[in-house]
Amino acid sequence: MIKLSDMEYRLLRNYFRDNCGIDILPHKRYLFTTRLREFLDSEGLDSYGALYKRLAIDKDAALRRHLIQAMTTHESSFFRDWHPFDVFMRKILPGVTSEHAARGKESTPIRILSCGCSAGQEPYSIAICVKEWTRTQTKFRPEDFSIVGVDIAEPVLEEARIGEYTKTGLGRYLPASFLRKYFARHGDKWRIHETIRNMVRFTRLNLAERFTYIGPFDIIFCRNVIIYFPTDIKSQVLEQFHRLLPPWGCLIMGASESLIGLTPDFRAVQEGATTYYVPVPKEI
Repeated sequence: MIKLSDMEYRLLRNYFRDNCGIDILPHKRYLFTTRLREFLDSEGLDSYGALYKRLAIDKDAALRRHLIQAMTTHESSFFRDWHPFDVFMRKILPGVTSEHAARGKESTPIRILSCGCSAGQEPYSIAICVKEWTRTQTKFRPEDFSIVGVDIAEPVLEEARIGEYTKTGLGRYLPASFLRKYFARHGDKWRIHETIRNMVRFTRLNLAERFTYIGPFDIIFCRNVIIYFPTDIKSQVLEQFHRLLPPWGCLIMGASESLIGLTPDFRAVQEGATTYYVPVPKEI
């Protein structure tokens, strides 16, 4: 077994921190050996130092993409935790669409961003919520919404575009009524209906880099993504979210995440078990 020296650990830790925002803390350094070991064998490398050289000095772009995918977590499910989606339909959608209508923006799509979307479960859940909510509306239709799912790993985005899931991929939060209404059985998998797939566009995005060019957005979901980032990159991401959102916009984070000490740019709104955030206007 190839050992990971302290120096190699520091080099790889800094590399992944700088290139995808993930900081592999000392108590999780074992992830390098468990997740990257096969790459050493497949590439004929005899040390983690040699791997670092391929990444940082030779700038092997293909290997970089494979390794970032290996070091990032891609676990998700439909309607994960449920509460944020309930608040999304009951409070956030009515509020944002009312502001849109009041400001005469009916001809402008309501844009929703899903960060770290993995194989598409979250943005498709959002699309189902929009589909269900617009059934009760007269002013808004599903076509009035633009949903974008982003992730750093292109292979999972390809899975998302296909929209087929095993029972594990569906997860335990998906209501049975939605499974019947919006999915079709294909062997041992379930395929989401084309009407829902067509509501979502997927694209690769690295949150550790500048990304305001993809905006603006009215609503941003970023649940349990930047929790793995070091503090300075978290603050950088939040600053860009603030620039992407209008005054009536909304940011939805993970249940265990807090913006305290990271940014003064958002105000927390508590709605039952869910906390979401609205932008605070910056002083000129």
